[in-house]
Formats: sequence, structure tokens, C-alpha cells
Amino acid sequence: MIVRRLIVLGAALTALPTMAACGKDSGSKSADAARSDVQRIVDLVTKDVAEVERNWERLKAAEKGRSSVMDGIPLAQPALALAEKAQSRAQRGGVGPIPRPADLPAEIEIGDALFALVALSRERGVDPEEALRATSRRFVAAVREAERAILAKPGEVTSDPPADPVTR
Repeated sequence: MIVRRLIVLGAALTALPTMAACGKDSGSKSADAARSDVQRIVDLVTKDVAEVERNWERLKAAEKGRSSVMDGIPLAQPALALAEKAQSRAQRGGVGPIPRPADLPAEIEIGDALFALVALSRERGVDPEEALRATSRRFVAAVREAERAILAKPGEVTSDPPADPVTR
């Protein structure tokens, strides 16, 4: 993310001489556009990365007419991706965790637990969608293995469930 912004900033700085040449004709649309672009670059070039990111978000919000860091997030995307995006945007916007009331219905409690796991995955740099997909694939493979083992011993009934296929 930061590298991409630095590349964009480098490209913009490279274009400064052209913008300056366009800006010689004071009052023209080209000159106004050049001044606007130069001002954006000046706004982006600041003391630290956090300030650069805040300025970038502020400029983007103004340009797109957004009133919330949550604006523009596609709500129809997969739930884990939505949770990751919402958490990322909230963090960039300086909004911390939202307190939750006690005695929640099971659906909300489970949703909150999953949301917390997405936060943990972000903290550890793990894609939650890929982590769950890998675990599900291990589970599917383990169930198939257990089924093959049962078919290999026809007539034998086991009362013990197979070992936990996800954690082994």
C-alpha cells in the first residue's frame, strides 16, 4: 500500500516540469489543473507516513464525496472479506472497536466471534478467507480418508469417532 503510494508520488513528481510549463499561461484551464495537481502533491508530501496516509484518505474522501470511511465498501462481498475491509477502513479512519452489549442472541455472538478472528488474522498478516479455505480442505480430505478407512473394513462398526480431522 505504502509502496504503491510512493510510486504514484514519484510519478507525480516526475510530471512536475510538464505541469509547470502548462502553468505559465496564468488563468488557463491547464494552469488551474497544474496548480491543483501541484497542490495535491504538496499535500501528500509531509513529515511521516501516517500523515501521508491521513492526507491521502482525506483527499480521496473529498474527491469521491464520501462522508464516512465505510462509504464505498461493497456490502455484497463475502462476509470474511467484508469484515476485513470494514476493519481496515475503521483503523485507517481512527475508529477503534465498537463496544458490544451483554446478553446477545447466539447469531450476533457468533458473528462477533468471527469478526474478532478476522481482526486476529489481520494482526498476524493472515488472509482469513484463505485460512478458512485451507482448513476446510484439510477437513474434506480427512473425512474422505476416514470414509476410505471405513470401506476398507466392511462390517466393522466403530463406536469411537475418528480423530479431529481439522487439528491433526
